[in-house]
Amino acid sequence: MIENIVLSKDNILNKYSNLEYIYKDAIEVIYGKQKSNLFTIYNFDNVGNDIIDSYCRSKNDKDNNTKCALRKKTGVYLFIDKDEIVYIGVGGTGKTDDILKRIDAEVRVYDKTNNSNATLSKNISDVDSLLLNKDVTYKDSLDKIKTLKLLVISIGNMSKQKNKLISKSLEQVLIALFNSRYNK
Repeated sequence: MIENIVLSKDNILNKYSNLEYIYKDAIEVIYGKQKSNLFTIYNFDNVGNDIIDSYCRSKNDKDNNTKCALRKKTGVYLFIDKDEIVYIGVGGTGKTDDILKRIDAEVRVYDKTNNSNATLSKNISDVDSLLLNKDVTYKDSLDKIKTLKLLVISIGNMSKQKNKLISKSLEQVLIALFNSRYNK
């Protein structure tokens, strides 16, 4: 049984040399490339309670034209525990919810009574309950989420269908490559 699979950037890029440049650039960003020619990258060292409030200006700001850089954007987000990618998601691929709203839903406690979109909270509870052989509550999972780092790869405006398709396919490629623990 293999306990750990560690893939280096070079292993991925050499093995999958025919990957489109879009995916190659995203992989290089994940491994620490500071700037992308294709995407806008956002790093958050601590997810905390409310990423929208901590990152975006209030709607009551003096400058009402100031918008959060992730509003109306589509892209992929990665939750990272130490140096391990534990969850990969996509946002801004629907009609109304942009990537920021999707991330905000992920950092909330899952609530099955109101069809919550807090997939990460639910998956942490489900997976850790099995692995640790103890009941991990949704609140416990939220405490864990608050300790994670977040990397956001913004593809572009969510009004463009091409950006939505790139976001969805990038999410699937990254999940396949990194086998993140909480993606089911």
